[in-house]
Amino acid sequence: AHWAQAMIEEIAAKGIITGYEDGTFRPNESVLRKHIAVMLQRALDLQAIRQANGFSDVPKHHTYYDAIMALANAGIIDGSNGNYNPDAPMTRAQLAKVLVLAFGLTPGGDSTFKDVSENHWSYPYIAALADAGIALGDEGNFNPNEPVTRAQFVAMLHRALNL
Repeated sequence: AHWAQAMIEEIAAKGIITGYEDGTFRPNESVLRKHIAVMLQRALDLQAIRQANGFSDVPKHHTYYDAIMALANAGIIDGSNGNYNPDAPMTRAQLAKVLVLAFGLTPGGDSTFKDVSENHWSYPYIAALADAGIALGDEGNFNPNEPVTRAQFVAMLHRALNL
């Protein structure tokens, strides 16, 4: 069995994630930014704290427009240069920031990964996730620039939801 199978099944049972139409989940594929938005919208009761500007690459008719704007209005995502890049994978460092903001954690902490220096922009977010037990890393590394796999996303979301 896949290491994340039980977590994947539990998150799926809550209606937060769905697999592909062929009945597969593809745990080792990268999770796309648009899918992270819709899964977080399903998982959380997002409160708008601002009126975010839209993203030039997410028109109102985009399938995930509402989910992406819900995260933007909740202050969880900002995009880059006016774009959200919905079809791009999200890196593990980017996801760390998203999860810290989504779950209201305080950035910072003492956790250290060999491959995340204290002056890396994502250090306080990764440390907060590690201190909360949400991010476990891999043999002392966090791999901040790697794309998040679907299984890794579900595992971190599962741990965060069970805090």
